Amino acid sequence: MGVSTDGILFYGICLPEESYEWSDDSNCFIEEKLGLKDQSGLFDEHGEYAVEEGTEEHERRKKLWHKHKDRCMAARKELGANVDIHCSYNYPMNYIFAEGSRIRASRGYPEEVKSLEVKPEWDVNIRKLCDILGVEYEQPKWYLVSMWG
Repeated sequence: MGVSTDGILFYGICLPEESYEWSDDSNCFIEEKLGLKDQSGLFDEHGEYAVEEGTEEHERRKKLWHKHKDRCMAARKELGANVDIHCSYNYPMNYIFAEGSRIRASRGYPEEVKSLEVKPEWDVNIRKLCDILGVEYEQPKWYLVSMWG
């Protein structure tokens, strides 16, 4: 299997090249800021299962974890903005984008850009996420970046 290079078009903000408190796991950081901390006890502090797989207790915790993830997905969708990385996994660079604006194209698989219309709520949603992440808001723009990896 070879290395893939993706093109990513999005409306949002490219963040300065620095390490952020949330860089290692932005999903967990945002979920906690939204009051959605995982209480299932499925995983220990190392990300391993806290109880033996296949037991009743494991299944009970797994169901709680899935309910937690469903709540998180709904809250993240309602937020209307997200954070991701471009450049490469070895040298990640963060960006914030409006949900619904991002188009990814993998090498050899073109994607049609049907519109570059900016929806009115996108700026508000991006600003909310900037506040949650503690990063300075700037006027969002359309960006074309790449992801190698």
